[in-house]
Formats: sequence, C-alpha cells, structure tokens
Amino acid sequence: MDMENRWKERLKDPLLLVIDMQNVYSKNQKWACGNYEGAREKILQLMKGPFSEEKNVIYTKYTASETPAGVWKDYNAENADVNADKWLNELDPELEKVRGNIRCFDKSVYSAYDIEEVRLAASRASAVVVTGVVAECCVLSTVMALIDAGSYIFYISDAVAGVDEETEKAVVKVLEGLAPLHLTILTTAELEQLMQGMHRRKLGKTGLMVSEIGFGGEWLERHSEEEGIELIHYAFERGINLIDCWMPDPKSRDIIGKGICANREDWIIQGHIGATWKNNQYYRTREMEYVRPAFEDLLRRLQTDYIDLGMIHYVDSEEEWEQIQTSDYLDYVMELKEKGIIRHIGMSSHNPRVAAKAAKSGYVEMILFSINPAFDMLPASEDINSMFAESFDEELKGIDPERALLYKICEENEVGLTVMKGFAGGRLLDEKRSPFGVSLTPVQCIHYALTRPAVASVLCGYDTKEQVAAAVAYETSTTEELDYASVIASAPLHSYKGQCTYCGHCRPCPKNIDIAMVNKFYDLAVMQETVPDSIRSHYGLLSHHAGECIGCKNCESRCPFGVNISERMKKTAQLFGL
Repeated sequence: MDMENRWKERLKDPLLLVIDMQNVYSKNQKWACGNYEGAREKILQLMKGPFSEEKNVIYTKYTASETPAGVWKDYNAENADVNADKWLNELDPELEKVRGNIRCFDKSVYSAYDIEEVRLAASRASAVVVTGVVAECCVLSTVMALIDAGSYIFYISDAVAGVDEETEKAVVKVLEGLAPLHLTILTTAELEQLMQGMHRRKLGKTGLMVSEIGFGGEWLERHSEEEGIELIHYAFERGINLIDCWMPDPKSRDIIGKGICANREDWIIQGHIGATWKNNQYYRTREMEYVRPAFEDLLRRLQTDYIDLGMIHYVDSEEEWEQIQTSDYLDYVMELKEKGIIRHIGMSSHNPRVAAKAAKSGYVEMILFSINPAFDMLPASEDINSMFAESFDEELKGIDPERALLYKICEENEVGLTVMKGFAGGRLLDEKRSPFGVSLTPVQCIHYALTRPAVASVLCGYDTKEQVAAAVAYETSTTEELDYASVIASAPLHSYKGQCTYCGHCRPCPKNIDIAMVNKFYDLAVMQETVPDSIRSHYGLLSHHAGECIGCKNCESRCPFGVNISERMKKTAQLFGL
C-alpha cells in the first residue's frame, strides 16, 4: 500500500482536536502568536469542510488550576493578570460562533491528553488531526502524549500557531523526525484533498496523474481578478490539479498565473499553442508571427517556464491536420518539446476523424475532446455549431461509430483523453434545451464521460464555488446519483438501445464477472482484425472472465439499454479463449 492510500485509510474516521484557541493568543494580546489569525482561518475551513460533523471535533481551553502544584504555582503567580481576565481566557469568538454542540474541555496543564474525554475520543478515532496553539508547548506536548498512547497524528502546519514563524518551523523540524511512522505533517489543502477523496487517473502515455475533475478556465475573464484567483484556490483545495488555458486574453492568463503561482508544481497545465490575441480578439492561427509571441506571453503570464501539456490548438478539419504535418508550426511544437518547455504534446479537437489521426500519429500523447451523451450520437463534422442543434435527426440512435472507434483507438494507443463540453454547453442540464427531452445532473454527465475508454479527466467551466462543489460532488456521489443510464434509457427522444455504455447497471454478477469491463475489452478487441496483445493481456488479468458466465441473464433484466449480455459473454469467451 502506497503512502497516500495509507493516509486515506487513517483518515476514515479521524478526530479534529482544536487546542486552546483563546483570546489571549490573538493579535496584540499578552501571549499573542504570530500566525494565530491564519491558523483560525484554516481551522474554520476544516470545520466547514471535512469536519462539518460536530461529533468529530473537540475544543480545549487552558484554565489555570485553583490548586496548582509544583512548577504550576510559580507559573500561575507569574500570569495572575491573565488568569484573572475572563475575556482573555474565553474561546475565540469566531470559533464560538460555529461551536454548536462541539464539546469543549478545560485543562490546567499543557497537554490536552490530560483530559479524560480527549483520551477516550482519541482511542476510538482512526487518527487525530491536531490544530491550535501554542505550537512549542501545548500542541507539542499533546502530540507527544497522543503518540505515546498509540494514536496516529496529522499535524496541520498552517492550522497551528507558535509564538513566531521561526519557532513554528523549529517544531515542525522536531516532528519531522517522527514521520511517517507516528505522524504526518500536512497543510490544510493537502488534508482536504486526501479527505475529499479526489481520485486521480493516469493520462495515457504521459504518465501524469490528473484529477478526475478538471478546471476549464474559459469563464475567468468575466470575473474580477480577486474572484478568479479565489475560485482557482477553492478548486485546488478540493483536489483539482488539472487546468486548461486555451484563452489568449491577458486577463484570463493573468488570473490563472496568480491563482496557481503558490503551488505551480502541484498543477498540471494544458496550454494551447496557436490561440492568439489580435486586435483585442481571439485569433486561431498557425502563422508563426503570431503563434510564437502568443505562447511566450502564455508562459510569462502563467508565471512558469514550462507547460505540462502543450496543446496543438483546435484542429477540426482533416485538411488542416494534413497541412500541419509539414508546417513551421509543428516544427515549433517539436522544438518546444525537445527543449522541455512543453513536457508532452496534446491536441484539442471536436472531430473524431481528426482526433483518431492524431491518436495514431505517434507523437500526440493526449487529446482534449468534446464528450457527452448528446454529442456522442453525432457524426463527424468540421462545423462545431452542428453539435449545438436544438434537435437531432430522428435517425440518430446511440453512439456514432466513428466516435466509439476513436475512444477505442485512444485506449489501444495509450493516448489519454481529457474532456471538454461535458454538459453540452449547459444544455444537458436543462430539460427544455436537452436533445433527450430530460435533464441530467452534472455528476451524471461527468460519470458518462469518465466511463468512456481512455478518459482521464472532465474539465468543467466554473462561474462560482457552488459549481465547483457540484462537480467535485462526483467523488462522493452514490450509485443512484451517478446513474445517467436510466435517465437516457427512459428519455422521450433518442435511444442507445442494444449498446453497452459501460454504465455498470448489470452488477452484481453471481460469478463476480466485471461485465462492463469485459464488454469494454471486447469492443476494443473487435475493432482489429486480430486481438491486440495488449488488450488480450489486460483481459487476461481480470479476476473473472466471460467464459465463467452461467447464462442466468439476471444482468440483462437490469440493463437499461436491453443489451444481450449473455450472448456477448459467449462471443467474448470465444474471442479470447477465456
């Protein structure tokens, strides 16, 4: 088990311990801690996010003993003025506001482990998440006592305050000696990312691990810089690490640059080559007099010296694709790759024929492609506007063969797919505008895209934090909430009848066959005259195979599209010999 999975296992049922966040430690007070206000902000963030359930949080307060013993006699005498001031000893008012039924216990020594209720709660928790003040005494002594008692600790460095920054760093240095066996040191964002459970997928042969939900930046220009930066930070804190910048306008690029600069190395950027700014307007071109300065501007405004995914921008014409192959433009892309200025070559397209050529080219490693259940019914076209028709031809039924073939080609060639237009410009979310005559939810659209072969991430455009939250909710959605198949199958318009969409409704199988995955490998295999070795190998690694099917047909009764699954299992077993 890798370290990240170990952390996630420990964070299944954690306790958030908020130590001594009292007025006396706030700015300009006698025991003021330099980062007190910053720590408070991060604690509140955790309480609004992964620790929103009151039962998982405990507050503590330092209250001087009325009968001190030993060194505490001198301590209390020295600080009699503080002890006597009721307000100084009260909880921080911002934390008091959100307290609700959160338990709060007094202690008269440094360690919170002295509190019986803390000891009991810690013993029951999968780990203890430690925050509060003061880093070098109450927090540190609590951490040591908890470790001695057998608890695993997550020390949240930006949610802990010491007397000053230097002292905070010294405490972290001490604790690093106990990591990772006894504790892990994380920032609030890193903790939230782990607890949010944002899954990451390998993006084809690039090897990059991208978040299943990405950030499409096309709407940033209509926000203030402050709002845009805040939106990017919010997305990052929820586990999003992939951002697309096709926009050439200076404002959008500046916002992204300022939004990611604090943690550039943690972001994966799709940066487009050929999206330029001319006469204050977007201008798509292969003319080097515009392409080169526009890309240099992208690097400068994004405050980076490299782009993870250098995108051949927007090729929908087969003729243009052929022209590019012997162009100064492609020479420039290759030059950028050779110099390491772009780490991988990608391409954006809406045309499955063009995308298929790119996937077979050998040098294009990933493709940004438009995928949703409506677009998937449409034949290849050089006119993107055709995808946004108010109604579709009644003859259109199920996934267009060329689009289905594209996904299979990408899977076979390890060319990763990232997704644009996952909501069809919002139409799929609106019953009146949806070509199906019914509305889908954001998570249903996302799930559809993520169940296509080779797809690693769905890039959504966001105007608000609420929209980010609605997309990220995919990671914690129930099977029922993800179910796009039932909606489409019962829609008054258009049908996917007889086609497997890998939705998983066929589960469970009495022989534990992963039917959706078996069907996916079958579809990938039959596109070739002979079964590719890679597909045969992947199929062979499955725990159970089509040949184990007993023909009970229980799966068929659950399939919303009426797929003859038992017959497909027979064909698959014959094809693979298993």
